[in-house]
Amino acid sequence: MQTKTVRSRGGKFFNWMAAVMLSLTLSSLVSPAPSFADTIDFSTSGALDWSSLTMTGIDFTLSNFHQVTRAQVFSIGGSSASETTGSNNWGTSGVAVALPSVGSASAIASATELSSSLSLTSNNTFGHGDAIREVDITALNAGLLTVSIPYLLEDHGQISGNTFVHNQALIQFNTCEGSCAPQSVADSAGLGHVSADNSLHTFSEKVSGILSITIPFRQGQTGFLNFNSRMDAKSVSVPGPDTFWPLAIGLVLLIFLNGWRARRIEKGMDTSQDGVV
Repeated sequence: MQTKTVRSRGGKFFNWMAAVMLSLTLSSLVSPAPSFADTIDFSTSGALDWSSLTMTGIDFTLSNFHQVTRAQVFSIGGSSASETTGSNNWGTSGVAVALPSVGSASAIASATELSSSLSLTSNNTFGHGDAIREVDITALNAGLLTVSIPYLLEDHGQISGNTFVHNQALIQFNTCEGSCAPQSVADSAGLGHVSADNSLHTFSEKVSGILSITIPFRQGQTGFLNFNSRMDAKSVSVPGPDTFWPLAIGLVLLIFLNGWRARRIEKGMDTSQDGVV
C-alpha cells in the first residue's frame, strides 16, 4: 500500500503573503502620523492702550482699586509653571513663565498698557494669560459717562488636531457686585481659532479698534468697572487616522488568507484520502 503525500500548493504563497501583511501591520503601529498632525506652533497677544483711556461726560470718584496679572502654561500630565500677582492699586506689575518644549505666557499692567501674551509649541498643553484692572466708580452728578480705550489683538502660527485658541479684550460695567443681579454694559473684541481635525491650519490675524461703553448714572450711583486683556489656548493630542488604516487592512487580509489556506489544506486532505491505494 502506498500513501500519496499531500503538499499544499498555496503554502509557500500563504507564508509569503502572511509575512508581508505582518510587516505592514507592525509598521503601522510604529509609523508616525502625517507631519502636519497635532502641529502646535502659534503665538497670541492682546493689549489695551491704557495711556489713551478716556472717561468723560460726568464727574465721578474712584475707589477700591484692584489689579491682577496671571500667566500659566502646563503640559497635561507633566510639568507646569504659573505666576500670579495682585494689588490694591493700579501700579506697575508683570509676570512671565516658560517651559521648554511647551510654551510661555506673560501679563503686564503699567501706566501705558494692559497686555498679555501666550505661545504653545507642542500638543497636550494649556496656556493662559490675563491682565485685569477693576475699580468702583461713583457718580457725583446725573448724566452719561462714556468710557473708551483702544485695543490691539494678534494671532500667528499653525495648529492642527484638537486645538482651541481664544484672544479677547474687554471693558465692562456692572451696577453691583456679588449676589445682586447686575445690569451690565460691556464692549469686547476677540479672535478665536478652533481645530478639530488633523488638517493643517495656518493663520495670521491682527485686529485693532476702540472699545467704548456709555453708562447712564444717577447722582450718587456706584458701579463696578472692569478692564481685561485675556487669552486662553489648549491643545489635546488626537490620533492620526492614517496610522490605523494599514493596521486594519493588514488584520483583515491576514484573516482572509488564514481562512483561504485552511480551505486549501482541507481540500488537499480530501484528495489524499481519495488517492490511498
